[in-house]
Amino acid sequence: MNVVEELSSKASKGPHKYAIIFESRPYTFQSLLDRAKLTGAVLRKLGVGKGDRVAVQLPKSMDFIFIFLSNLAIGAVTLPLNTAYRGKEIEYFGKALTSPARPFVTILGGAKVSDKIEMIGNLLPKVDTLLVGGAMAYTFLRAKSIPVGSSRVEEDRLETATQILSDAAQKGVGIHLPSDHDCGKTFDAETERLTTEAVEIPEGWMGLDIGPKTLAAYREKIKGAKTVIWNGPMGVFEWPRFSTGTKGIAESCVGSDATTIVCGGDSAAAAERFGLAAKFSHVSTGGGASLQLLEGKELPGLTVLTDRPAG
Repeated sequence: MNVVEELSSKASKGPHKYAIIFESRPYTFQSLLDRAKLTGAVLRKLGVGKGDRVAVQLPKSMDFIFIFLSNLAIGAVTLPLNTAYRGKEIEYFGKALTSPARPFVTILGGAKVSDKIEMIGNLLPKVDTLLVGGAMAYTFLRAKSIPVGSSRVEEDRLETATQILSDAAQKGVGIHLPSDHDCGKTFDAETERLTTEAVEIPEGWMGLDIGPKTLAAYREKIKGAKTVIWNGPMGVFEWPRFSTGTKGIAESCVGSDATTIVCGGDSAAAAERFGLAAKFSHVSTGGGASLQLLEGKELPGLTVLTDRPAG
């Protein structure tokens, strides 16, 4: 195992009964979950009970403490964990999802509407504007009876997409879909390329990135925002010929006056690829835990951290 644990007598020098100490090493989300369960078992064996206070000394990664404490509470024990360490993950997501500076813009991309249903449902009552790109946009366009050529569409999610558009209209949330597209004949980095003049995609072509008019419109929305959450690329950003939309969105975010939060592996990877990650207010590497927050799922570890006084 790459984690060194020590339940130390150092805790007796402070207000805590036990201490958990980790060294700085690489971790995955699953390894943290496994380690949380194991640590919970150790704590129970030592007789840690409700009301006991546990100090946690972790690496400087603020996402680490967020993931670990959330999963410790979910998978192992329910303790009033007490720490003075308020992670950036908690700070940024907490404010964005409860009392965001407005206008609040969320940018959603990626391949599937089905991957974002819970997230969209949770965000609709909170945001002012949703900017949609990536392959998921073509399911929304098809739901509006707009031709999308051979673009990827989730046929079994057309009703869901229609309902989301209806819910957004009822809540006064502007959902913006691409009005033009950068397309390819095949799903290949070197495929023949076409930029459409209109929203319709011709037969035999597939959308692989948002077009220049869409990017310009999305830039304007981001420019006027005060809070921005970005989850999912606008196209196949790994291919230079279809990376313009994603890169443009990233540049607009870091060039705005808004609090800008990147959430999700692909978005974070894109920000890194374009050399812009350090310019965002926060790039979440919280993996599944941060995505659960966007979906509105309660994380006991987060509740503990935000409800308890520092100590």
